[in-house]
Amino acid sequence: MIRKIERRWFEIWGAEEAQNRFLKYLLLIFCAVSMIELCAITVLSLRKPILIGVGKEQTKWNIAEEPSPETLTREINRIIIRYLKTRHSWEWQNIEAKSKESAGLVAPEFKDKFTVSYQEQIRLAKEKQVSQKIYPEEPQVDLKNKTASVVTERILIVNGLRASQPLNFEIGFEFGERSEANPEGIYITSEKVLNQN
Repeated sequence: MIRKIERRWFEIWGAEEAQNRFLKYLLLIFCAVSMIELCAITVLSLRKPILIGVGKEQTKWNIAEEPSPETLTREINRIIIRYLKTRHSWEWQNIEAKSKESAGLVAPEFKDKFTVSYQEQIRLAKEKQVSQKIYPEEPQVDLKNKTASVVTERILIVNGLRASQPLNFEIGFEFGERSEANPEGIYITSEKVLNQN
């Protein structure tokens, strides 16, 4: 019975079968390469980023690491002073703009209380045409309790008359996500005036 089958049929399909076998091996090689590339891309994407600092004097590779306590304290001082200056230094004409600016430094759970207290301050400032300046000293930061004590000098200006008063603040803070509006990632959670006569 085998003798009756034409050889031509086997030759045609044999060549196709050989070509299919070659394509199967080629497909397996491409799949293996794709899997290796996928693993390599996953490993590379999970690594810490490489930061290259470009300056006038040198270009160097910066390693992403947790900030030291000294650096963290400097950032906290900078945010607290910025918060106090935007929250408590204003003219009665621009108090609303200052409130929006200082609201970006406030933690989300503190924003409701912040808004309520600031609305009363805006109303009084516009009604009586009061301006205020505040001059903070260097904050004393307690990283363990996440609080800072700040001694300030407040100057109230009413119809050209100036009155000076020392104020001590206790500011609570927390660490959060860094953003364009708050690159330090430190948010104010509480503000308490310790002495007000």
